[in-house]
Amino acid sequence: MKLLLLTIFIISNLILDMSAKKADFSLKSDTTSYNTKETKILNKTGMPIIEGTLNGKKAYFLLDTGSSLSLLNSLDAKKYGFRLWKQKSISISGIGGRGSKLWEVIHADIKIGNKNIKGMINALNISGIEQFLRKKTKYRISGIIGSDVMQYHGFVVDYTEGKCIIKK
Repeated sequence: MKLLLLTIFIISNLILDMSAKKADFSLKSDTTSYNTKETKILNKTGMPIIEGTLNGKKAYFLLDTGSSLSLLNSLDAKKYGFRLWKQKSISISGIGGRGSKLWEVIHADIKIGNKNIKGMINALNISGIEQFLRKKTKYRISGIIGSDVMQYHGFVVDYTEGKCIIKK
């Protein structure tokens, strides 16, 4: 009888262990169930910058989860060939508190790897931020990808591994 109970105990532990391994595997493979794209975070300063293209030309973007709005640098319109279509009636202000009017953008094709990034339809003169980041990171950003675009595309920023995964 003791031998039978011991055998049942060992078998049930093996089954539980196999179930736990399956559950662990499904968590690790979660991003593979999507059509994902992984890109490298280019710096380790706490200000994640990724490489992409803007109208086919290499461009760098700051990932900013604290920004509710994604922006292109309005001063880059000619360089990258997008148009500032019309100034919006709303203005935004950052930490400095100075309000600035947004521009609506047309003809801006943004890609991270082979993923088309939708939602980058606003522009603002972000030269102050760009200069600050260039001094700290050596990268000249052309835009800020905010939480609006990150949420829409399912961005996962992994600081430990130094990568950004785009799920959709």
